[in-house]
Amino acid sequence: MTDSDPDPGAGNAFSECHIADALRLFLITVILILTHITSSRAEPVNKGKRPITAVIHCNYSPVSYWNNTTNTPSGFFVDIMDIVAARTGLQVSYICRDNWDAEIPAIETGEADLGVLMKTKQREKKLLFSTPIDTIYLSYFARSESDIDPERVFSDHILGVINRGITYEQLRDREWVKLHIYGDYQEALFGLLAGEVSLFAGEESMFLKNMRETGLENRIKKVGKPFFETQRCLAIRKDNVQLLELINKTLKGFVGGPEYQRIYLKWYGVPTPYWTNRRVLTVSGLFLIIAISGIAFWRYVSISKMNTVLIRAMAERKEAEVALRTTEERLSLALKAAGQSVYDFDLVTGEGIVSPEYALMLGYDPAEFHETVPKWLKRLHPDDREPEAAVYRAYLEGEIPEYKVEFRHKTKDGNWKWMLSLGKIIKRDSDGNPLRMIGTHTDITERKEAEEALRRSRDQMETRVLERTAELRHEIDHRTIIEAELKLHQEQLRKLYIKHQSRREEERAKIAREIHDELGQVMAAVRMNVAWMKMEYSDHQKIIEKSSEILELIDGTITSVRRICSELRPDVLDHLGLGAAIAWQAEEFTRRSGIPCDVTVKEGIKVDSDSCIALFRIFQEALTNVMRHADATEVEASLRDERGKVILKIIDNGKGITEEDKSKPGGFGLLGMRERVYPWRGSVSIKGSPNKGTRIEVILPQE
Repeated sequence: MTDSDPDPGAGNAFSECHIADALRLFLITVILILTHITSSRAEPVNKGKRPITAVIHCNYSPVSYWNNTTNTPSGFFVDIMDIVAARTGLQVSYICRDNWDAEIPAIETGEADLGVLMKTKQREKKLLFSTPIDTIYLSYFARSESDIDPERVFSDHILGVINRGITYEQLRDREWVKLHIYGDYQEALFGLLAGEVSLFAGEESMFLKNMRETGLENRIKKVGKPFFETQRCLAIRKDNVQLLELINKTLKGFVGGPEYQRIYLKWYGVPTPYWTNRRVLTVSGLFLIIAISGIAFWRYVSISKMNTVLIRAMAERKEAEVALRTTEERLSLALKAAGQSVYDFDLVTGEGIVSPEYALMLGYDPAEFHETVPKWLKRLHPDDREPEAAVYRAYLEGEIPEYKVEFRHKTKDGNWKWMLSLGKIIKRDSDGNPLRMIGTHTDITERKEAEEALRRSRDQMETRVLERTAELRHEIDHRTIIEAELKLHQEQLRKLYIKHQSRREEERAKIAREIHDELGQVMAAVRMNVAWMKMEYSDHQKIIEKSSEILELIDGTITSVRRICSELRPDVLDHLGLGAAIAWQAEEFTRRSGIPCDVTVKEGIKVDSDSCIALFRIFQEALTNVMRHADATEVEASLRDERGKVILKIIDNGKGITEEDKSKPGGFGLLGMRERVYPWRGSVSIKGSPNKGTRIEVILPQE
């Protein structure tokens, strides 16, 4: 054997190695071809497949998204579901809902067979959940230059979250957390960058994807470790256990595999091309050993794969640019609708960038409007320049926590508009000196005009109130004088009435005494003379008869005189007091009417003369009304004193007085009762019940 002859053993070894490498490359080729085939989402609908419906979120890219133009779904979950359906022999169709919570009733009612949801204890009570298809980490993000302590994110900062997202659901019931709600992750990214919030909390993968797409990886940083971890699964109706088992069986070898990784990279990050330089060199070396033709073949496959990836990356980049332009247009429309503009000033050079809305507010064409700090100050109202400068200096020197000032700015036509300026320093040098400031200008002219109109209206109202107060004070003083005079007149009238009643009773007593003394004596003398004549001429029958008639007339007249004297002024009232007088009057009432009258009088009641007369006359009037109108069979009366008051009650069991009887025009008896106690500030209560009688209660203060 010469040096030029090949070693047979070495040749065999080389052949075995060559065969093994060829088999290995063949397997790789088969896998790549299968991957390429399965990467296409457009699959023909196979007849005989079991149809199912999946519900997705209408606008939560990259998880799921519904294109209203083409009426087709897309997203991470859609690709996952298409592959699961293909492997399990299912034919899947899609419907969409505007929020995650709306997916649950769609699955429960059978409108959809399954959906994708984050797994929570509350949702496990309603639905079945498959093996997790994704793990979600919730993290905090801040601007790169901030030095936020992740342990104090709640107490010191405003936290941005996505509306109705998992972070919002976790934090909305915590009263100590200050939340700022955003519609999507791109809006939240720009809000965090603009300083609307100090921190943002949300899905780590979603936020990182938006950072990469907008080229802001260096402007935003992750703060601390993830504060929450959850899993996203396929949610299935409680009674569909068979579908759950079928899907779990499919997901068992799929989640985490190469196909899954490809889909994940597609939606959550720009994938790195499979054929890197190192791999190309390695494969090229192997192909050189195997055959030049193999190198050419693999080179072709590599270039095709790279072209596919690059085309997809360019398409995704274009979509991101379109989405960014759409977001910018939406932001511009929102600022215009809200009457706001955004500015960004270099505090060293005085140069600044102002959004076109500010020029439009002032009546300028945005193309001819170039704002600098000196120009901006020049257009301020003279009265507002010094206050604004003071606030500006105080903020830059750290004396106040925020830059917030209201001022008037001249418009192109020479008028003035009120503006509210808010600003925040976002960049400082190593010594802490401010370098850059961003903020917003808001047109508050209408609000200021409304406040001025309100102030004028308030001043006018205060003037009218003062004038009206003076008028009312004058009216009150005048009314007070009238009331005082009226009270004086009433007091004088009361005293006059008491005096009149006293004089009247004195006159009646005087008349009763004169009738009793004069007429009584005369009638007694006449009776004696007639009786003498009757005795003297006893033998003259006619004279005796006539004398007897005259004596009867004289006796009747004497009785009438006594009755009139008693009615005018009963002697018992003057000699024995009110209690005895009432008892005597009750006996007279029973004697005349035949109606029993039971009287109860408390001993030791002391009442002045005028009050005695008033109570006695009321008692007389009450008994007279009972006899005339009540149709009663018995009467009860009582007289007592209680807590400085004398109380007289008269109760009968008759037909009862009515309200109509009380208000009759001719009811002077009842009116007289009230008038008799008025001078002593007493009261008369008259209550009647049909067929149960009438109750009269007189209360007279003891003075």
